Amino acid sequence: MSFEGIEIRLCIDRIDELAGGRSVIIDYKTGEVNRNDWDPDQFSEPQLPLYALTAGEAVAAIAFACL
Repeated sequence: MSFEGIEIRLCIDRIDELAGGRSVIIDYKTGEVNRNDWDPDQFSEPQLPLYALTAGEAVAAIAFACL
């Protein structure tokens, strides 16, 4: 897949469908998670927003789950 001229490969861990038809995309994390990685000034973890942008369906929420 190409996004803004950059070739990327995405693999969504889980998609749940809500009663209204919209989706929740969940990314499983096995290591340490830092919510500062989503700070707009230092954005370093773009997976979930990219999943939502490229899902091709109505996304109600994105989340990560620590295992």
